[in-house]
Amino acid sequence: MKLKRVPLVRSHEGFKYRQIKRVGDLAIYEQTKGGALYTFEVVRVTTSKPDRRSKEGFDLVEVYPIAPYWGVLGWSFMTLAGAEAKFEALEAEVGASRSCAG
Repeated sequence: MKLKRVPLVRSHEGFKYRQIKRVGDLAIYEQTKGGALYTFEVVRVTTSKPDRRSKEGFDLVEVYPIAPYWGVLGWSFMTLAGAEAKFEALEAEVGASRSCAG
């Protein structure tokens, strides 16, 4: 199965996002604007079928959360420490749910 990954660096609406940590489907991105640090975003990357008009040949594409999913699949933090704490909490949730399912 061919998967198109979320880019390590991306731009959106004048902001630049740079991935600084990723484990599985969890990632932390640094958000800057005009070279100045703005926030850190913790995201749960999901997968989707590609747009049928795409000619890239991917079976699945990774998707960065969009605005309606903020607070469910994405969170913003003013400090890296806050982002890392959320990241670790989400990792712990995943670990707990996997051990309960096993």
